[in-house]
Amino acid sequence: MRSLFESGRFVEAATTYEALYRRARQANDLPTAVRALNNLAGCWFALFRYRQAADAYLQARQLAENQRDWEVAGTVSLNLSSLYLQMGEINSAEQAAERSAEALAKAPNHGRRAQLLLQFAKIKARKGDIDGAAPYFRAAAAEADRQGNTALAAQALNLYGYELLGARRTQEAEPLLVEAFRLRKLTRDPDIDHSYRTLGMLRLAQGDLRSASALLDEAVAMARSRPAKVTGWSAYYLRGQVRVAEGNAAAALEDFRSGIELARRLRVEVLPADAMRIGMEVEMQQLYAAFIRTAIGIYKATGRQKLAREAFEAAEENRAASLRALVSGADGWQSLLPLEYGERVRQLRAAEARAALKPEPAAEAEVARLEHAVTEMEVKAGLEAGPGFGAAANGRGLLDVVRHRLRHGQALFSFFLDEPESYVWEVTQTGIELRTAPGRSRLAGQVEEFVRRVSGNSSGAAALGARLYADLFGARGRAACNSAEWVLSLDDTLFRMPFAALVEGFEQGRPVYVIERHSLRVTPSAHLLSAAPGPRPVMRFIGVGDPVYNSADPRAPDDSKRSDFELQRLAGTGREIESCARVWMPNGQAILLRGTDASEEAVQRTLPGPPAILHLATHVVPSSGGQGMLALALRKDGRPELVSPAEIARWRADLNLVVLSGCGSGTGKVLAGTGLMGMTRAWLAAGASAVAASYWPMPDDSGEFFLSFYKALRENAGRKPAEALQQAQVEALHSGGPRSEPSRWAAYFLVGKE
Repeated sequence: MRSLFESGRFVEAATTYEALYRRARQANDLPTAVRALNNLAGCWFALFRYRQAADAYLQARQLAENQRDWEVAGTVSLNLSSLYLQMGEINSAEQAAERSAEALAKAPNHGRRAQLLLQFAKIKARKGDIDGAAPYFRAAAAEADRQGNTALAAQALNLYGYELLGARRTQEAEPLLVEAFRLRKLTRDPDIDHSYRTLGMLRLAQGDLRSASALLDEAVAMARSRPAKVTGWSAYYLRGQVRVAEGNAAAALEDFRSGIELARRLRVEVLPADAMRIGMEVEMQQLYAAFIRTAIGIYKATGRQKLAREAFEAAEENRAASLRALVSGADGWQSLLPLEYGERVRQLRAAEARAALKPEPAAEAEVARLEHAVTEMEVKAGLEAGPGFGAAANGRGLLDVVRHRLRHGQALFSFFLDEPESYVWEVTQTGIELRTAPGRSRLAGQVEEFVRRVSGNSSGAAALGARLYADLFGARGRAACNSAEWVLSLDDTLFRMPFAALVEGFEQGRPVYVIERHSLRVTPSAHLLSAAPGPRPVMRFIGVGDPVYNSADPRAPDDSKRSDFELQRLAGTGREIESCARVWMPNGQAILLRGTDASEEAVQRTLPGPPAILHLATHVVPSSGGQGMLALALRKDGRPELVSPAEIARWRADLNLVVLSGCGSGTGKVLAGTGLMGMTRAWLAAGASAVAASYWPMPDDSGEFFLSFYKALRENAGRKPAEALQQAQVEALHSGGPRSEPSRWAAYFLVGKE
């Protein structure tokens, strides 16, 4: 059986190991069963069938730990760590490696020291600590050499050289990569394709295009001869880069296109956990970006409209794929979560709160440990839910779908930021147009300055808004110009820009803002555009405001402890949710949670039921991960209850609209391919159709702005939240006094699916 695996006959080996596992289980021979299961998982891993591999590894680890067979348990955890790292989930990989080390420490003659050292080296390198990884790489190669394991020694050298290449330390990388290639060539190592790829990267970095091309031709040929090897996308990506450097854009485009086809196969195998999908999006973004810029370059030279369309579909395919999987995933998978899942989530929330209050290494390590535990439970449940859970869509045919879903008077603007120039696709019912915009770095500086000036009511904001408008929209077509609703599919720094305050022009010396002529809605991906909604029922209103945030609050329980972390009371938010509820539900049937009732338990209790609007007028406090945490009422220990976006994303509710009324609730990290992280993404994942949030903190003023918003939303049952938000912003703009300042109305934006 081992010879089948070592000769690359993985399907035959898998069939044999699966039969052995079944016989061993029938005979109650658990030691044989667990080894067969681990080897079966290795076959699936080698075939890049990651879901099956993860399922088998998790079962094997449980069996091995139950038998206290620590050598096998440690080996399986090490294999799981490799699988998680392949998915781009560094935290889970590190936790699994630590679990492996703990198990192998109980089996002193295990013989896995070189593999364990190499795994820790890879993890450190992926975390950006190349110098910290270096001793581990060297020790792993030396230990493998001592054991006579030439293949492992070559792997360690090649991986170390690869990481140095990524850090642009070419001179240090070269001898390592050459030696790894020599060892593999001498021993006829079947993994020599890895050396062809890394040496090709090296020669490309050195400007030796002829050698790079020859080496990457070999890597691509091996990828073709081993079709199961779906990570061959990287060989096509690298050879495409060589073709670009050679000036052969057509050949480069074909390579990038082939790479995307292989990447699509890999995406289907991504483990069903949000962290895994996000890691894959970020990793693949470089391939998609290369395809987009090459396709557009050829389009600009030839006018071939098909390429502008393909580039648009590629940009949207990788954009927010993890969120699409969460939104489309079957709800039934949650019923498969174990009982301890809820307890682990509660522990994670408490650990995140501690890390937010006092960011120390020990607190952050505890968050990482619990995040991994929760992720692994989600992986198991998602695997049990079946291969269709959270399946990703590809971009082919997307443009036709988008044009069908757009109504008359709607236009979609899809942005791709790049250097030296960026691109904007303008899509309407009548067609698609591609335009250029300034490069990413120039836009980033302008957006940062624009936010500073608008939020601070500084002079020059209107002039800068006019320049940004001209850069991004100035050459738009007639159909988009006449469209009353603009849908924005954003990229990079544009997630932080208050589009409502961009200036279309000046009339009698007064700026004419975009929001005066167009309603605005951000979509995480064009894939999430839905058809026109039908008539809406009058939805329930759930308001959460004015929680008890400190022990000095007269509403605080007598036995509440004083904490080192207390928040300022938001007294006006109690009036805000009352006033908004009266506008939306004059009959007084709204659910209002204030004071000590503004707790996570109470919020969750109100969510099940008919469609609802959830209005959250609370603090959002910074977290160690930079995404922000929803602050609810004091717990018994005297600290506010902090709920993270990751926890909110696991909730399920029929929410037509979630309003996050202040505290810069729409901020968060922006990840390549994934987009804006944080509260807006979390609530969309939880089931909201739309989320209104703010770019910067707003004053606690009893919610006057949102009274206009709800009034506009209620007056016309067919009106969408984006249109109601536009009306409220325009009303504030024309009101005179402080409310008319852009800082008071341009902070708000809406993201959603309809």
